[in-house]
Amino acid sequence: MVNKDDKLMLNKNIKKFDSNMIDLIEIINFSHNSINSHLSNNSDIFHKEVVDPFLLFQRIQNETNLETKRQLEQKLKEDFPEFQKDNSEIKGYNKDENSTELLLRGNHSQIFNKSYNELLKTGNKYKFLYSSSVVSLISTVEVFFSQLLHSYLIKHPFYAIKEKQIRIKEIFKNDEGFASFNIKDISSVNNNINIEVFNSIIVSTDNIISDYIEVFIRGGFNKWIKEISSLCIKLSLNKDLIDFSNEIFQRRHLIIHNNSRVDNKYLDSVDEKYRIGCVLGKEIKTDYNYITKAIDTLEFVFLLLSIAFCEKLEYSHYNIFSVLTNIAYDNLIHKRWGFVTLLSDYIYTKQTEHNNIRLMAYSALIFSSMKLGKELVINNEEYSGTELRFQLYFNALTDDHENFLKNLKKMKNKRDIVREILAYPIFEKILEIEKIKKYIDSITFDEPTKTKIVPLF
Repeated sequence: MVNKDDKLMLNKNIKKFDSNMIDLIEIINFSHNSINSHLSNNSDIFHKEVVDPFLLFQRIQNETNLETKRQLEQKLKEDFPEFQKDNSEIKGYNKDENSTELLLRGNHSQIFNKSYNELLKTGNKYKFLYSSSVVSLISTVEVFFSQLLHSYLIKHPFYAIKEKQIRIKEIFKNDEGFASFNIKDISSVNNNINIEVFNSIIVSTDNIISDYIEVFIRGGFNKWIKEISSLCIKLSLNKDLIDFSNEIFQRRHLIIHNNSRVDNKYLDSVDEKYRIGCVLGKEIKTDYNYITKAIDTLEFVFLLLSIAFCEKLEYSHYNIFSVLTNIAYDNLIHKRWGFVTLLSDYIYTKQTEHNNIRLMAYSALIFSSMKLGKELVINNEEYSGTELRFQLYFNALTDDHENFLKNLKKMKNKRDIVREILAYPIFEKILEIEKIKKYIDSITFDEPTKTKIVPLF
């Protein structure tokens, strides 16, 4: 049975893991938007300095009316002073139905090269961002998994050291020589133990656990999943989750060791659906959609793994699912709709004992699915006879303004609950209704409204 301090530490590690994932997503989003802005600016310059004068020049070449042609030539001269007809040339012809080739000489060739190179640099920034994000993602997962293993093996050290034979001097007070013990034998000794020696054994055990974890982590995702059972951990993951998680780890290998180019190890290691379109020696593309899906998937998978460890350590289901529900809430705030859908669907499906947690998860599932453009039929019976807070969830999700306001007024003196409502994303849309806004504005609080409220259980 895990003690209170160990429980707090494990909870802290789980929450820190989620916080690190949120930070990684925010860093990616910030960098992605910054590169987009830079690309847009460079693209505008490219069009202004290259594409627009080319199109105008093409019109001049094709124009048969002399007066119109003269006007276009004057416009070319005024609008594009960098373009000098006497020492520059632009010619265009259709290479095929999908592309046009440009022949550039003189000043315009230099302008084109400068603008085009800036665009290429911007594209390389995307590649660096997404590739380095995959590496950071896997590193974050490895740290968290190491923490899980350590928390577990401290309570069950024999899984790490069951093959070790330790030679111990003076383990018994009356022993003059060396004796060979399997570590399991030590646990059964309860008399005549030399305490100093026993303490040194504990230190040695901790070192053995650290070495075991280091070797375990080097095995890679597929090996982790296979060897988890040797620790008596029961983990149930569907094939799609396992296959994609493994592909992310294999992609990290390509990024670090082969400049993102496909090698035989990658082709031999990933499921066949990820081999489609891959060419040996060609670069594998990693984009924004891939990295965000990868982060959502790996966080979900390793939260499930943490649940398996917690259950083995005899955590209460209430504690486990309270932590998960708070994580779902935090990620609603950060608009990670895909991840919230995965996690809240799991909580809603698996949690049968505590209805408050289940309803929080169900409401988050409905809301995040709506944000993803998926219309789920809301089960009215889930909210039947529930406390006012969950009636408000139901009212907000079904756009029932009248009953929302009626139920909200019943909670006028429950200021903490009202603060939670103001902070929860589910209520963003309904709080924009004028009569509801007026009522909220009319409520006087004894102390300032908090910016972030943890869901109440």
